[in-house]
Amino acid sequence: MYNNPVITGISTINPLGLNIHDTVSKIMNNQNCFSSVQFNSKCFKDMMVSKIDTFNPRDYIKPKRAVRFMSRETQLAVCSLKFCIEDSNIRINDTYDENEISLFSGTGSSGIDLDEIRTMLDNSYENGDFDPVKFGEVGLGRLNPLISFKILPNMPPSVAVIHNGIKGRNLIFNPWEGSALLAFQEAFYEIKSGRENVVYCGGSDNKTHSDAFLNFSEYGLLNNGGIILGEGSSHLCLENPEKANERNAEIYCMVKGLSNISYSNNNVNYNVTGDLVNNLFEESLRASEIKPSVIDLIIDSNDGNTKNDNIENQVYEKMFPSIPRVSPKKIIGNTFAAAGFINLAIGSFLLKNDLKIYGRKLNTIMINSFPIGSENFSIILEKYFTQSTEAQRKI
Repeated sequence: MYNNPVITGISTINPLGLNIHDTVSKIMNNQNCFSSVQFNSKCFKDMMVSKIDTFNPRDYIKPKRAVRFMSRETQLAVCSLKFCIEDSNIRINDTYDENEISLFSGTGSSGIDLDEIRTMLDNSYENGDFDPVKFGEVGLGRLNPLISFKILPNMPPSVAVIHNGIKGRNLIFNPWEGSALLAFQEAFYEIKSGRENVVYCGGSDNKTHSDAFLNFSEYGLLNNGGIILGEGSSHLCLENPEKANERNAEIYCMVKGLSNISYSNNNVNYNVTGDLVNNLFEESLRASEIKPSVIDLIIDSNDGNTKNDNIENQVYEKMFPSIPRVSPKKIIGNTFAAAGFINLAIGSFLLKNDLKIYGRKLNTIMINSFPIGSENFSIILEKYFTQSTEAQRKI
């Protein structure tokens, strides 16, 4: 068995900024960027959204004309992966062969702003009622055939590997935050077992358009507290520590351990219970071979859903009563398939840069995910020590 994977590259594009430095700075200063929805709607006109206002994909994607065939999620994925490759300082076909580099990704469910299909809808009604015959004979003919590239959920990672020259395995998980983190889990075990030496993993999602608001309203998820729908992308480079050290890579941290509990259900909703949270924490501590007192910081899953947040917080008060916590989703908004990776990028950045939180030096960080859907995660990151620094630490 190889040693646990190390993280040698991170990236994030989110409403707080296009890099991890701006993101962490604004979280620590409690600076959100929520705004009113940007589409016409009587139903949602009073609701808030978290959009990225400083990102122009044409600044990074070549040829620029390719951008118009991409959904927002795909634009974010292509650029976030590009930034992560650059941050990891891996030169494709030099550091590693293009066929030896894999991408494991999470994506959201397909969705699109209704304005992009309005012409089709307008030509599918007869006397105020939807007419399936007219839809087939007239409405579909008014639809841009290239729209399929924007609504298929596998497009973001598929297009991202093409634009960034990666030809290893491409595994895709969807549609929620926990489902997306299965990509991280798969990367962790593939590297730990020696089947892979380097895997990029990440998630991209956009829930700021009218279609998303309609879906979430139908699910009843917009009435459960202060959840803010957002957009974003984030990627990590997980690498075999031996290979990383051979190339003198800048190492952010080591993945100490993780736990995952699946909650089988047929409903789109939060499914958190106190027992689930408690069991997940105990398993992640056991997998990491550490005690609760070793944790220096918790990056929690709080997103404004009152019931869900209260259950999670009650377990923290019992198991980690004195450990400081941060709640990125309450500042960034909920970016769903990207949210878990954004939190992991934040934790990695804090460990690498010796930053203190509430006067506390950070060596071990727990990142938790109790999202909508069936998958729940607790992941523990640890500051990476070389043999020499580890010896000095123990003196």
